[in-house]
Amino acid sequence: MSSAQRGDQRLIAVVLGGASEKQRADDSLALLNWGFRFFETHRLYEPGKAVAEHKGWKGTTDKVQLGVAQPMLVSVPRGRYNDLKPRIDVPQPLEAPFTAGQQVGTVKVTLDGKVIAEAPLVAVAAVEQAGFFKRLWDSFWMWWESE
Repeated sequence: MSSAQRGDQRLIAVVLGGASEKQRADDSLALLNWGFRFFETHRLYEPGKAVAEHKGWKGTTDKVQLGVAQPMLVSVPRGRYNDLKPRIDVPQPLEAPFTAGQQVGTVKVTLDGKVIAEAPLVAVAAVEQAGFFKRLWDSFWMWWESE
């Protein structure tokens, strides 16, 4: 097993069944060089920064900023970065209150229809529960939209 880093890109190579230690080292080096030549790593999302905005209910704000808790990096074949397709999945209505960092869904990144990265989607900032009348109004609209 070997590892190498160039810039932000780190690759790990595992070679099994080599005739000697030198053969395994040479194969690992060739594999790492191939990886650096034909793949690139991109930092898609940073923690604390909004990735998306979603409708929020019964809170002091109507829009909830969503982000990731950890940096999201992907390695893709060179020249394929623009083919990445992010998909935000928030399975239920977002009802306040919730805290900063609370998981509310997932973000999935696909390439050619296959999921290549997935991360928890979290609230970037806390949203406090609204007053009685705002909660009542939002409850009415949630009911209306569900019919």
